[in-house]
Amino acid sequence: MSRTMSDRFGIELGDVPDHYAALHPQRMAVVYPDGESITWSDLAARSNARAAVLRSMGVRPGDMVTIALPNSCDYYTYSFAVWKLGATPNFVSHKLPPNEIASICALASPRVVIGDIALAGPGMQVLSPDLPCDTAFGARIAAVTPRYWKAATSGGSTGVPKIIVDRRPFNPASMTAPDPGSSFIAPGPLYHNAPFMGSHVALARGCLVAGMRRFDAEQTLRMIDQYAIEHVSLVPTMMHRIWTLPDEVKRRYRLDSVRKVWHYGAPIAPWLKERWIDWLGAEKIWEFYGSTEYLGATAIRGDEWLARKGSVGRLVGGGAMKVLRPDGGECPPGEVGELYFLPPDPAQRPYHYVGAQSRTAEGGWESVGDMGYVDGDGYLFLADRRVDLILRGGANIYPAEIEAAIDAFPGVRASLVVGLRHEDLGEVPHAIVEVADARSFAAPAMVAHLRSHLAPYKLPATLEIVETGLKDDAGKARRVAVRDERRAWVAEGRHLDRFIAVHHA
Repeated sequence: MSRTMSDRFGIELGDVPDHYAALHPQRMAVVYPDGESITWSDLAARSNARAAVLRSMGVRPGDMVTIALPNSCDYYTYSFAVWKLGATPNFVSHKLPPNEIASICALASPRVVIGDIALAGPGMQVLSPDLPCDTAFGARIAAVTPRYWKAATSGGSTGVPKIIVDRRPFNPASMTAPDPGSSFIAPGPLYHNAPFMGSHVALARGCLVAGMRRFDAEQTLRMIDQYAIEHVSLVPTMMHRIWTLPDEVKRRYRLDSVRKVWHYGAPIAPWLKERWIDWLGAEKIWEFYGSTEYLGATAIRGDEWLARKGSVGRLVGGGAMKVLRPDGGECPPGEVGELYFLPPDPAQRPYHYVGAQSRTAEGGWESVGDMGYVDGDGYLFLADRRVDLILRGGANIYPAEIEAAIDAFPGVRASLVVGLRHEDLGEVPHAIVEVADARSFAAPAMVAHLRSHLAPYKLPATLEIVETGLKDDAGKARRVAVRDERRAWVAEGRHLDRFIAVHHA
């Protein structure tokens, strides 16, 4: 259950805008490209007005409110409005088709959906963002402590939606939190957990928050320079796109204000991390591994990582971690298995699912399906997701390893490796490679590059060169949907003019 913030800051989560508006009303709270911004005074006035509207629609403490909005300064007026009423924001992608929104709403049972009116289904109340915000609609509404402070939506690895309700108290002093009164940028979509959590924690600490409607590599550098950003939150896909900008573009922007870059969300290729360490300094590059469920977490700073390249660090925040074989036996150091965590207080679960069942082991241990190993000193090294594992003729192949090798080749914007069925071997890897110009891309040269970086059995059996986006702005891909689509193509013979066979010597 979420507890009041008064123990630390003397304010409730929903009162954050009012608190800072009283201290410095005309200071910018949130800035976006092209001059879009909102002051603390405006954020407080709008969140109170939104809360009054939501209350008139029947929102009460303990309710769920689904937010399906694109990134903007105004997004925060809705999230704080929901918290003012003691309700829980359930944030989802505004890009989902109505039938998927309906599936999520069937789980969440929200009192109101905030988003496009086209999302309205039977029995749904929808608050359209197109309605004007009348700040004179109501006076300040004193915040009520929400039972749960957020509820993230995930398709998981199965493609079936589930809601992850955070049962922990809101903690604006977490390890990854920016310094109070500093500046923070999280250019990812707010319908993902890390950007949502990071930006709201930053606001709770009185920080200037910079965002963007859609991630753009150069725009990120421009905003860091323009607003002297001190704390940066990225995923490896963003780091790759920034690093592959021409050197003359990167040199246009000053980054000396940056104190910490936190990256998370997916394994990072060691070569890419080394480039960022060389660029900004090892002491500024931090990695965080954890799940939305927050069963356990690890962290590592760049200088520590250089001594153990590939590690995501040691356990932080208490609790315990172990690696299990499929038969339930514990793996010795160095052996890959499934990661299980035990929270510091197993009686106080950090989350609960709506629409899914937890994966548990005896004694209260839980897993979200990640694979990896721990060395003799307790440093964790990730392999991949359990369900993404490709079993080729009895040999385990981890897509993340192949993707890292592909992404290191010049001209590659992103990649995705999925397993396709094979009559003899069971499964073989198929690599989808996103580039700017498919016609001019040197696929044979990339295959030669892969041969020098991967064991022969790990080489993709087929390639597919595309120009469309494989991953969203948070570096996430709908892997199961992509895999199933390609398997259907193969079954129907529609892959022949799309796939490039890779010769295995």
